[in-house]
Amino acid sequence: MTRQTLLLLTILLYAISSPYPSTAQVDFSTPGPFPLHQVILLDQKTPRDLGLVDVPILADVWGWTDPHNCEEYIIVSADGVHVPFPILGANRVSSAYNPVGGVAFARLTPQGDILALGVWRHPTVSQLDHGDVQVFANHAYVTGESPGYGLVIFDLTQLRGRTPCPSPEDCADTGLNQLPDFAVVKTSLKDTTGREVAMSGGHNLTIDEESGFMLIHAANTFKEDRQGKFRARSTKVLRINPGDPTKPILLADLNKASHDGWITRYHGPDVQHKNKIIMLLANGYKHDFIEANLTEIFNNPKNGPIIYQLTDADGSFHLKKLSQLVTYENDDFGHQLSLSEDHRFIFFNDENEDQAPGPARQIVFDISKLKRPKELFQCFHIEESISHDSYVLGNYLFTGNYTSGLRVVDISEVEGTMCLDGSLNEVAYIDTEPRLDNFSDVLTFEIISPDVTLQAHSGFSGVWGTYPYFKSGYVVLSDTLNGLFSIKLDLPD
Repeated sequence: MTRQTLLLLTILLYAISSPYPSTAQVDFSTPGPFPLHQVILLDQKTPRDLGLVDVPILADVWGWTDPHNCEEYIIVSADGVHVPFPILGANRVSSAYNPVGGVAFARLTPQGDILALGVWRHPTVSQLDHGDVQVFANHAYVTGESPGYGLVIFDLTQLRGRTPCPSPEDCADTGLNQLPDFAVVKTSLKDTTGREVAMSGGHNLTIDEESGFMLIHAANTFKEDRQGKFRARSTKVLRINPGDPTKPILLADLNKASHDGWITRYHGPDVQHKNKIIMLLANGYKHDFIEANLTEIFNNPKNGPIIYQLTDADGSFHLKKLSQLVTYENDDFGHQLSLSEDHRFIFFNDENEDQAPGPARQIVFDISKLKRPKELFQCFHIEESISHDSYVLGNYLFTGNYTSGLRVVDISEVEGTMCLDGSLNEVAYIDTEPRLDNFSDVLTFEIISPDVTLQAHSGFSGVWGTYPYFKSGYVVLSDTLNGLFSIKLDLPD
């Protein structure tokens, strides 16, 4: 039985049997100091500061800029499942921590301070799992893996003028759930014929903020949830009408596994695809899941990128596979990818717990010919950690590497100075989880009751999500236990 299986089994057993209230207030964060290089730390807000008083685990984060006044907002989801778990000691544990989760909202000041605006709680799901966030047409789209999570669509314009909440307790209930039409929960999607297609939840989202194309990765139906088939092999392709953002249309279901992706209008060197919208999928899903018999029910053996075309040059929908999946050396768990701004390279990461301990890596693919991607090289970060999500902005790759924090890599010369003697050219970093330096370190907390000790998963604590696209230049990070961070780079001219 793997470590992940044991972790999930322990959480499930105690979540079911525990009388301990889910409203227990917790704070597993640290105020630092946080090791950093050529980074200025502007602000930190713990999950509790945001109003997530019962949830120490932040999941993914994204940003929105209000076109009305250019104010910058943060949307971050919380995870009520992958939390510090009870350790069995000499005596049986009589109670356990059983959080709920939610979606928190905040605003950035011109100085980079984070102002908490409150938390929205799902009206039907009692414990939220994971949670991914993207934005289009002044709406935030959030999905998660809990059965019944669905696709939640938030009208972000209703955050305008909201007063920051003065305390964590106030942030926990600021009335966001009572705002009319602020959140729409969709557990089915209309296809092009008007038929309703059920969808219980999903693992990840991808949205192109220019075209409105959206992907829901590893989407499940209610039937699959009941059968225990979590994270089924389904990638749904949708398009959002900016005139009616709460009613995205389901265009296609690939019925194939993907974990994350990227969508963009292509302007790279492959001239026959100029101005067409392409979709890049990060294929890979190596997770252990349990049914009553504790069997592994999903283990995707193929990892790597695959490329599709979504439109012709005139914008009409035309789904077409351009490349076959391209595997890479020592593949383990293909997780996420990003695209260089000249559309020539893919930066692919592997959430490779099975290869730990060791440094996180970037696998670089040359896609100058979209039909024939090829692995160019692999290069490693300096610190030991697991890779998670990476995003490109200009000449920099912002990569969140869990316990080693945010690492900023100079990619101005991909085939030159990006990788020197096997090491990535890191020009800046901030370690948001200084309590964990390697995979043998463990965080334990004795704050629930005298007979319960909680232990954090050492490999997957730290930076989960990164959003580097605010015009202010501020970068926002979500750290699982330590909350939201706003930073800015302090690179030499």
